[in-house]
Amino acid sequence: MLLENFIPDYLGLALGLSVDDKIGNNDSGTYELYLSLDLDLEKIAEPLNNKIISSIAHYLNFIKVPAPTLRFYPSYKGYWFYM
Repeated sequence: MLLENFIPDYLGLALGLSVDDKIGNNDSGTYELYLSLDLDLEKIAEPLNNKIISSIAHYLNFIKVPAPTLRFYPSYKGYWFYM
């Protein structure tokens, strides 16, 4: 694919769903749908070839790094950095 030449291996996309104010089984919560860039910290640390840094990067991968984000639902909105 042509985009593979321009997009680094450590950069991906993340899709997220958020639900606020939902209590119990009722449908009264506020749903939000997001699309964001996602960094793979393990792939960034890979060239360093250091087991300690690789282990730290592995566990930090579970934390979302703030990145540009688009909210698609309930309304369209862009964020420069969103976590």
